[in-house]
Amino acid sequence: MVRMVRIESARRHAYRTYHRPPLPPRAGDLVLEAEGVYDALVGQPAANPAARAGGVLRVAPGAPATSYLMRKILGDLGSGEGVRMPLGNPPLPEHEVARIRAWILAGAPAR
Repeated sequence: MVRMVRIESARRHAYRTYHRPPLPPRAGDLVLEAEGVYDALVGQPAANPAARAGGVLRVAPGAPATSYLMRKILGDLGSGEGVRMPLGNPPLPEHEVARIRAWILAGAPAR
């Protein structure tokens, strides 16, 4: 249940603005519908070519600083790795960022 609350928080923001079908060209081939969200995020390589070439995972369990999700949320990106999310919207509230960071730090548990 805790996992779903944390993932749902990020998914809700992203889905409303960007990651819903049909995908915009820069959405990283990531549709954040409830079914399959965890498997699409955790331990999966980033779709961005520059991030992928660097071995970056969308969510690296236990490592929020190197997880592409956190780097996108914080805008802490390398050359060619895209722009801060959510694109065209204000940054996520700090309490949401803290919840996502804590979940990743805890190993991104499935349950």
